[in-house]
Amino acid sequence: MLHEDRRGLEHFIAKHNRYSTLEAREFALGHDHITGHDPAAGETGIAYRRWLKRNVLPRLPLSGFWRFIYMYFLRLGILDGVTGLRFCLLLATYDVFISLKLAEIRSLQRTGPRGVAAPGGLAIPRASSAPCR
Repeated sequence: MLHEDRRGLEHFIAKHNRYSTLEAREFALGHDHITGHDPAAGETGIAYRRWLKRNVLPRLPLSGFWRFIYMYFLRLGILDGVTGLRFCLLLATYDVFISLKLAEIRSLQRTGPRGVAAPGGLAIPRASSAPCR
């Protein structure tokens, strides 16, 4: 399958900013969509990755750093030169966003909001958030 998305870096960053917000909310709520799901033979790698993402990554200090190391060295992004470096940095930034947003959500849960959140912020109710296009 060939996927040629030519919408540019601005779209990529906006989309992953939105996804990181949604993922941080799911972590904060403790939702685990694969509980009780018995993965098929071809899904064991996917199930393992989801388990790591939900149970290990949020607890790691510097989660973006570890994601970068994994993608750049273990998954051989280094072989793609500057393009691989840029892509791995973007993926690492995505994990940093999730960690920071999760910390913000947990802080708000502990202390309560101290004012009105900025438009598009994490404290806005789920129903009022517009989907990223």
